[in-house]
Amino acid sequence: MISDFIFVQKKAFINTFKKIKYIPILTLHLLAYNILYYLATILISRILGASYFVGSFLAYIVKVFITSASLYVLARIVLSNNLKLLEIKDFLDNGKKYLSPLFTAFFTYYIIELLISLVTSPNSGLIGNLIITFLLYITFSAVLESIYISEKFSYDSINEGINFIVNNFINWVFPNTLIFLFLFFLFNQILIFPYLLVNLGIVYNFKIFNLLANYKIMPVIILFILSFLLVYKGELYKILAFSNRRKRSYNK
Repeated sequence: MISDFIFVQKKAFINTFKKIKYIPILTLHLLAYNILYYLATILISRILGASYFVGSFLAYIVKVFITSASLYVLARIVLSNNLKLLEIKDFLDNGKKYLSPLFTAFFTYYIIELLISLVTSPNSGLIGNLIITFLLYITFSAVLESIYISEKFSYDSINEGINFIVNNFINWVFPNTLIFLFLFFLFNQILIFPYLLVNLGIVYNFKIFNLLANYKIMPVIILFILSFLLVYKGELYKILAFSNRRKRSYNK
């Protein structure tokens, strides 16, 4: 078991570093998409004003569309080993590809988050909130990959992701726990979006200038780290999804 874990993680990192030249391009895409989402939310807010519900719904649609386009970029790296800076037409076309499963995944997550907020105490404290966030993180940790690698749509993407975690518990949960802790210490507080950035919603409103002021770190560096983690997770998922321990033992 230990030798298989070492073999899988080593292979995932080697495959990730082989594609290191694409990570800056992915970073630029994510930076552009974050700025686009940021500007879109400002525009929606100014046009709709006090109409919070409609504004939130439109921002939600923009978020899912941009996430879908980001998934296409990630798929080009992990599955095709081929990526270039996309033109506007490519962005509009590819933003449609994963809309259906992402709408389902986002909606399911928000419902679960709402239910948890209703049954938990507001005085849960740092540890309690951290545990809840971690459990949500792990539960949804393979949803993105089940969508763009296994090509599972609708609720099948969530079922596939959860079954994948159960079948590859040690090889998947341990490194994802380290990723979670790394992100927690990087941001030094419980902010839900960096965890979802790696798991579910690639693009969230980073509030770029606030990050620069508050965290004393260039947002592009954060996006580069997250881009690396996204590619690593994709490579790890690909190894585990298309092989088993017996098959891997013959390839060592």
